Amino acid sequence: MKVHIEVDLSPQEARELMGLDGVDQMQRLFLKAISGEVGKEGYPMMDFFQAFVKQGQDALESYRKAMEAPTKNKSSGGSEH
Repeated sequence: MKVHIEVDLSPQEARELMGLDGVDQMQRLFLKAISGEVGKEGYPMMDFFQAFVKQGQDALESYRKAMEAPTKNKSSGGSEH
């Protein structure tokens, strides 16, 4: 049996669904923090950006796993974690 679900959401509605409704404020704070560092000796932009992206990827992976868990075929005998 296959089940297809289509969800029609705006980007704002999708962020709210995933609990990311405060993203605009976070982006402003991020840009404000970054702009204060530009031009300083030993500017850590790349390290900061990589850590920021990694956290986002981890959050999306966790969300993906949570959404896939109910659809896993339980009769296959194995569980994936």
